[in-house]
Amino acid sequence: MNRKELIKAAKEEGYADASPSKESIKKYLTDNGITFKDADGAVDVDEAWDTMAEVVVKNGEQPARKDNTDAAKKAFGRVARATEGEPQSFSIGKSMVAKKAFNAKAARGLTIFPDADTAEFAGAALRYNIAKTLGADYNQKSIDIDIIKTAITLDNTNSGALVPLEQVATLIYETEPVGVARTLVNVQPMGSDQQAVPRKTGIGSMSWVNEAGAITETDQAFDTINLVAKKMGRIVKASSEIMEDSAIGFAEVAAASIRESYDLALDLALVLGDGTSTYGGITGLANSANVSTQSGTGSGWTGLTKIDFRNLMAKPKNMQWNRARFFATREFYLQVMLPLDEASSQFRVLTNAVMPGGGEPMFMGKPVTFIPSVTGMPYETGSTQKCCYFGDFVGGATLGERRSLTVDFSKDAYWASDIVAWKATARATINIHGSGRSGNSNIAALVTG
Repeated sequence: MNRKELIKAAKEEGYADASPSKESIKKYLTDNGITFKDADGAVDVDEAWDTMAEVVVKNGEQPARKDNTDAAKKAFGRVARATEGEPQSFSIGKSMVAKKAFNAKAARGLTIFPDADTAEFAGAALRYNIAKTLGADYNQKSIDIDIIKTAITLDNTNSGALVPLEQVATLIYETEPVGVARTLVNVQPMGSDQQAVPRKTGIGSMSWVNEAGAITETDQAFDTINLVAKKMGRIVKASSEIMEDSAIGFAEVAAASIRESYDLALDLALVLGDGTSTYGGITGLANSANVSTQSGTGSGWTGLTKIDFRNLMAKPKNMQWNRARFFATREFYLQVMLPLDEASSQFRVLTNAVMPGGGEPMFMGKPVTFIPSVTGMPYETGSTQKCCYFGDFVGGATLGERRSLTVDFSKDAYWASDIVAWKATARATINIHGSGRSGNSNIAALVTG
């Protein structure tokens, strides 16, 4: 164990001195009865403190790691150059002001990546590899190399960045897509392209028995929900000018573009999926046999009444009531649901008035999730529409996400237009499986007359 590892281990045990010293660490460990051990037994704090993490710099080349410890990795990231034999620290990017501004936005949930460092690394790695594949040079290359080498090894033979595949996957995973499909249904991470999720479909019975009488054996009823990840992809294009932008900005543009496409593909499949290749073989709410229907009165939206919505709420079976919610477009809520709610009580007008400024919209005591009309949900009146859904979507539908993302770069497809391009693909699926009990769906649709 060296000094860096000692300090890190102490901090993991609660040591919080802003200026670590050997004496303060020894006192903290003694006061708290903590002893560190490694493969050789108990760690000598004095010896560990006097052992430095070593970084070797050869002939002005990029520094190489001497060992593979966490301390050496961190030291490797901070040591960029040597002046008179002494390593110096350096800062990355145009200014720390830009990072502070980004982190301030991230704290308010206004960015794709959670912090400036993550965005900077993702942008630098992606941009560097695009340029490397195209055999092109760009002004920010040296800065990107500095950013990349804080986390990964540089190949000194060809100065190529060896970007780990898991970091590439982070581009989609870190975006944590905010599509409605992911917020509405049960999200199941998939360890492979096919996965079976067990589901309880019945309750084992318990019978009354006489004293010393035999107890009848009964079993729980189970089946499985099968998830098969389907491939989706798109081509992302960007002008060469964006290659000269900051790494943080480049990452935001790339991630936002991919996230929007990913979200929309899932939302479309959730609502309109008809089992064809257009939706990756997914059958969505509008076409699933596991979604029951409740007919409304009158014609179109104007004929709907609160009785229709009460009947809709009573339609689903085998559901958890505390998870039940409505699912409709904002237009349907404002033109149909909200007027019906306010017409029943003057107090509704006062409480609903604050909804546009924030908070989750409610109707008849249950929350309403909005779905954009671009997904195919009705945004204006019409006959025989499935205009609104109600039920336990967490218990009745599952979205499986295979944690993988593949990015390939175009070498010459857009050469004449001075545009760079890369291909992004992902794997996911949606299964509207219902409750698993025949004729007892836990999701229902309201159909206009």
